[in-house]
Amino acid sequence: MKRKIEIHEVDTKPQLIYNLFFGNKHSDSILSKYEVLSFIISIFGSILFYLNYKFQDNDIYYPFHFNEIFYLFIIYFSFDFVLRLYSCVRDNKYRSEHNSFMIRMKWLGQPENIFDLLSFIPSIIFGPTIDLRVLRLARIVFLFLPGGAVFVEFKDFWLRHHSASLRKKIYLLLFQHSDLERLQHFIERFFMLIIFSSILTVILESISSLKSFQTEFRILDTIFVIVFSVEYILRLIVCIEAPDLKSGHFRHLRGAFRGTQIIDLLSILPFYLSIFLPSHLDLRFLRVLRLFPALKLIRYSRASRTLMRVLQDEWPVIAASVFIMSIFVIIIASLGYMFEHEAQPEKFENIPQSIYWAAITLASVGYGDISPLTPSGRVMTVLAAMIGIGIFALPAAILSSSFIDQMHRDREILRENIHQVTSSGILLNEARHEILRNSEDLSLSETEINRIIDQEINRINRELKNRNKIVDENFPRWSENSDEAFEQYRRCVSWLRQIQFNEDAKRKFEFYLSSSDLATKQERIVWEALKVGPGLPSEK
Repeated sequence: MKRKIEIHEVDTKPQLIYNLFFGNKHSDSILSKYEVLSFIISIFGSILFYLNYKFQDNDIYYPFHFNEIFYLFIIYFSFDFVLRLYSCVRDNKYRSEHNSFMIRMKWLGQPENIFDLLSFIPSIIFGPTIDLRVLRLARIVFLFLPGGAVFVEFKDFWLRHHSASLRKKIYLLLFQHSDLERLQHFIERFFMLIIFSSILTVILESISSLKSFQTEFRILDTIFVIVFSVEYILRLIVCIEAPDLKSGHFRHLRGAFRGTQIIDLLSILPFYLSIFLPSHLDLRFLRVLRLFPALKLIRYSRASRTLMRVLQDEWPVIAASVFIMSIFVIIIASLGYMFEHEAQPEKFENIPQSIYWAAITLASVGYGDISPLTPSGRVMTVLAAMIGIGIFALPAAILSSSFIDQMHRDREILRENIHQVTSSGILLNEARHEILRNSEDLSLSETEINRIIDQEINRINRELKNRNKIVDENFPRWSENSDEAFEQYRRCVSWLRQIQFNEDAKRKFEFYLSSSDLATKQERIVWEALKVGPGLPSEK
């Protein structure tokens, strides 16, 4: 008995470690948080490896020593390898094996683990002279090969939608937001990473001290444009699978003129314009257009989508407040010109030039570069600043109030969806997935959606429990006296027969009785026996 307990205790340690680092995957995630962190560290280590190679023959100053960073990566890679080797006995891929030693030997024979081992073992033996940390990137490649997490998820996705067309499958991966499609969430996060990398490349390219990396920046820019171009073409092809584009004419054209599709086009347009436009033209405006991929993030942010809905709903009120702000700016600028023109003709030369001063004064952010000198001008500035606190804060107040109202409406929509799916207090996994799928466009996080679902299910159960309690309390108790009990029985039979003369009540009763979840077979037999009508034997 003691031996069994010891084996169980030893076995739980790898299980705890595996659950902590690799088994805590979110419902919409292919990888655990630790695995994502491991990939980020591997990519960062490879970037530093390349920088070390780039700088070793150049007299370029950098604020750290690469050898010191090198040892940190080797320590982490060693820790990560030992962690994976120790906990691999709890991996589902090796459940057919029962011997821990054989499982670890089989794990060591996997190609991705061999690459991991080669990424740090030579460095430990020979030092920084043999730096192979770039081999860690092989783990990313193996994600897409047979047996990898992405490959397995893609196979499951293909089997679930085997009857759908190829266009529909691509649409589900690029457009459809559902917690059922973990592969779609993986693709979504991949595009977010590409977008952030593209923005970072544009920013770094503007730094003059990094001119030696212009070739690398051009290569990265080309890769990003190729990815965005493929995405744009695929979205344009499959957009007609959207419910609002299922019918009508010029479906592809209507899809191309959607806001998100226009942003996708603007994000790749600078690259192609720089190729086809003449070289003598001033193309500096293209640098601004290269930051348009940042707007693509709106597609992946629930808060951004909600804000766009709020702006669309409250646009008349916001437009009115902007109009009032514009009127006040013009009035204050005119007064400033009238009071300060003679004292400061170079700063208050005309009313259009005074508009700049009026705007920053009403916004209460006066920079001090233009300020009145006359007593009248100063008094007017004080009044303008006080008025501006309320006028310029008005749009922010409207937006914040509307945003909160939208969140309340979204919660009510979610509760209505829950009530439409269930009325029995039991929510199946398929129904929960359906609610989550319909709630993707709401301004609520998945955690909050699940919390509201649980609250509503508990509330429905309480209501059902109270309703059943009331029915039980109002139900007549049978008398212990046989004569009185028989009289009660005759009244119940008479009451059931009277229901048959009420067509609405009769239809409802028969509907309930036809459900195997609500009525038993014997209850249906009793109802049929009590029927009195044409063609049925009457009571004698």
